[in-house]
This record gives sequence, C-alpha cells and structure tokens, in this order.
Amino acid sequence: MNPNSTPPEGSSARESTSEAEEVHGVVGGENGAQAGVQRLPLSESELHARQAHPDWEYATTEGPRKRWHDIDVPPADEHGDPDPTWQRNTDAGRMGWERFDYTEESYWRRPKTASAEQVEETPLQAARASIDLRDAVIAQLKLRAEIAEAKAYELDGATNVAIRAIQLMQQAGAERDAAEAAIAEVRSVHRQYRSACDDANDYCAHCNQISGGWIPWPCPTIRALDKQPTV
Repeated sequence: MNPNSTPPEGSSARESTSEAEEVHGVVGGENGAQAGVQRLPLSESELHARQAHPDWEYATTEGPRKRWHDIDVPPADEHGDPDPTWQRNTDAGRMGWERFDYTEESYWRRPKTASAEQVEETPLQAARASIDLRDAVIAQLKLRAEIAEAKAYELDGATNVAIRAIQLMQQAGAERDAAEAAIAEVRSVHRQYRSACDDANDYCAHCNQISGGWIPWPCPTIRALDKQPTV
C-alpha cells in the first residue's frame, strides 16, 4: 500500500489490522524477544518429566498393579540382566513411578553415551550403582524364593494326594481279594453234585444236606453269585 494514498472507505481498519497481525506473526514467532514475548527454556527437571532431554534416553518398565515385585529393577541389558547404567527418572510420574487401574510403571533415564561397557562414573555413582544392582538382584532372588516356596507347597499337597490315592487303591485291592476269596469258598461249599442213580439232574451238595431235599444246581446261592450286576 502506498502510504501517501487515501485508502477506500471501510478498508483502512481491516488493512491496518492485517498488517499488524502479519508483523506480530513475524516478530512474535521468529523474534519473540523483540515483540516482548519471551519463552523461558525448560529446566532439566521439566525436560526429564517430559522425557525429552536431548542428551538423555528414557525407558519404562511395567508390571501388574500392587503385585509387581520388580518395581525397583532397572531395564535389562542385552543379556537379560539388570543394567546399572539406568537410573530412576525421579522427575517423571510420582518420583519415578506411576500407578494406573491395572498396571504400574517405573521410569528410567541415562545419558545417551552411557552403556554397560562405556560409562564414566564417579566413585559415589559407582557405589550407588553397585548398591542398586545388589538390591535388584536381592529382589529377584527373593521373588524366585517365594515362587519356589509356593511350588513346594503345591508339590507337597500333590504328593499327599498321591500317597492317599495309593493307600485307597491298596485298600480297595485288599478288599477285592478278600471278597473273591469269600466267593470262592461259598462256591466250593455249594458245589455241583450228581446222584449215583440213573437221575441225570445236577443238585447242590450243600443245599441238599441242610434241607433234606433235592435242590437243583445251580442253587439260589450260585445263581445269585453268577448274576451280573446292573449299572
């Protein structure tokens, strides 16, 4: 727009506003300090809270809510062992951890140059890392001991059940043998008998003796023993 020309009626305010917005956008967006809008840089803690520090890398471990025993165990290295180069990111969550409806999370951080083989530590940092690793190993051993103890109780209960089952089977076998012996004895008493006369019929030797009559064989006792059980 020519500053010496007269703008059409009704357009002066709109064009002035548009130019002001355009200038504010350039100055405020690219040179905020010149426009009076100065954004303070994020602090170290704020960057860690957002897991956005350019010189650090971050990791999160997760477990079940209120049943997680490895909340203090750092992320594992390539061998599956706790990696002491990780330290708790106390600026994230609630001092480095957070609890949700079904899970819990632990937040970790370490310098991007850190590795298990290449990390420069002060003696104090090395001592703390050693203590953290020891505590992590103790926690894992404690968890394994609890699991082993629970399995031992399960095995002990299963062993007792198996022993009782064997005892019942042995008892049932003894009772079966006794019943078979008794049946064999009854059969030997109620044996088949045929008269020396011309009578071709068979009779029960025992029933004939106690009844004084001729009881055909098989007698009621033998028929009862031979009867198939109904299911």
